[in-house]
Amino acid sequence: MKLLFVLVLVLLAALIQRQSDKRCLQALEASLQLSRSQVEPGEEFTLILTLRNRGRWILPFLRYWIPVPEELEPHVDSRYLHSKQGHFLDVQQRFLSGTAWLFPRQSLTIHFPAALEKRGYYTFHTLTVSGGDFLGLSERPRSFDAFRDIVVYPQAAPRQEISQVLGGLMGEISVRRFIQEDPVLTLGFREYTGKEPMKAISWTQSARRNQLMVKNFDYTVDPSASVIVNVDGNGPDLPARLEQCFRLARSVCQELEARHVNYDFRSNAVTTGSRRASDYFPRGLGYGHYSGILEYLGRATYEARHSGRQMVQAMASDGSFGHGILFITPWETSPAVDAVRRYATQSGSSLRILTPKEETQW
Repeated sequence: MKLLFVLVLVLLAALIQRQSDKRCLQALEASLQLSRSQVEPGEEFTLILTLRNRGRWILPFLRYWIPVPEELEPHVDSRYLHSKQGHFLDVQQRFLSGTAWLFPRQSLTIHFPAALEKRGYYTFHTLTVSGGDFLGLSERPRSFDAFRDIVVYPQAAPRQEISQVLGGLMGEISVRRFIQEDPVLTLGFREYTGKEPMKAISWTQSARRNQLMVKNFDYTVDPSASVIVNVDGNGPDLPARLEQCFRLARSVCQELEARHVNYDFRSNAVTTGSRRASDYFPRGLGYGHYSGILEYLGRATYEARHSGRQMVQAMASDGSFGHGILFITPWETSPAVDAVRRYATQSGSSLRILTPKEETQW
């Protein structure tokens, strides 16, 4: 009788072993989610791992691991995170890993809080799960498509100095609105004095009155600004300088938002993993405008799409400059700086050149 009982147990174990080895991962579903797609430096977000057994058989052993960026910092007290289900998540050699087992139709969700301190674009590519048989004699791996990405914004520079720079710039723009007429509304015509630019001459009125007449404009346009980030340059310290440029750009845009000044944004930086084809943000205000620029700055690399001089010339030709120009660049002297200075002189625009040297003085 005992022999029969043992035989039944052996046959039952063999059946379970065969089925578990055959079906160990067929009914398994695995996914990885991120609680945030865009974060501040050091801001906590959560990696959410979900394992689901859709089958009728128990999954007695599962091992999972996810490659993570080097910069990822777990927000836990130790190198292990204990979940409510009694499983562990181990952080080892740039991998999140752990083990689990699932009953039929059971799900398991593990939350891993973490943070990224450095600005940039980060990806999580794959999730691999290996399943073992009932007796633990074999293990089969299976990869799941778990591509997820996250953007870390640049840190903001000190606001006090930025406020002073913009305060002076906005003051200049306001004064120039009264000194230099804004060609938007034509109030009438007056005689040419020799001081007006040629483009202000009305040739129709001049022909009618048989003397040179110029248009009399009204100053009706609100102050506007152009924020330009140039990454064109070379040298061993270029990455460090550009990181400070991105910080400057964020702070400038943040201050313009606070002052309710319409502004546009342009850069020649190549971005990684970008869903946006253009590097130009037309004039605007508000959360959507600002957050789009922050995402661009987070994805920006140290590679220039074209030279800074070409970027300035393109903006000058299409007339997209605002009344005030904030040109952020790695060095104070360059062909791009010369080009934007020439444009500001010719157009009468207010100009500020912001470089990392200024920021290091803060």
